[in-house]
Amino acid sequence: MKSTKTHFVFLLAVLLFLIGCGRTENPVESAERENITYSREDVVGKITDLDMRHWYDQTDKYEWRIVVKCEDLTMINDGAIEGYDNAPSFVNKRIGDMVELEVVTKYSDGQRVGRCISAIK
Repeated sequence: MKSTKTHFVFLLAVLLFLIGCGRTENPVESAERENITYSREDVVGKITDLDMRHWYDQTDKYEWRIVVKCEDLTMINDGAIEGYDNAPSFVNKRIGDMVELEVVTKYSDGQRVGRCISAIK
């Protein structure tokens, strides 16, 4: 009987501890939190460097290193892919050609705080 009471008290203590460790509110007031938003836009950029390799080994395989620039932004992309009809969109492009890019702009409380090229379309 004493063992059962001990187990019950222990279980009750654990439950009270877990309830006390429940989710607590964030001490930062909602008025102090930043309002972060993002916008995306499609722009045209220029390929400034491109090293594209393609070979066939039971399926098409591609490896590349591409550098694109748009305004004051630069993106360097190293990648590889394989598979039938799975070539990158810039497979037939050359240095100096134009490509479509996605640019993401980050805003904090309505003020622009960052901008980057996120993808080659």
